[in-house]
Amino acid sequence: MESHSAANDGIQELDIAEGLKRLLTDAGLTIELIGRLDYQDISEMLNIDPYVGKLIFEAAQNVIQEKDQREIIVTK
Repeated sequence: MESHSAANDGIQELDIAEGLKRLLTDAGLTIELIGRLDYQDISEMLNIDPYVGKLIFEAAQNVIQEKDQREIIVTK
């Protein structure tokens, strides 16, 4: 299981407002979990507008893709 600090580090990589990062951290969400959820689920969990949930989801997808690309380069 990912440590709270490692989970927080992933959230800090998101290209979103600091207040949203704090909201995600306070809710205990990780990048990996956000990436598996639908943006509407995110918006319902956090009681935010679906458009904002979509922005969070897309930012998480970008971080996940970048992380995957870094891992591919390292393992070559």
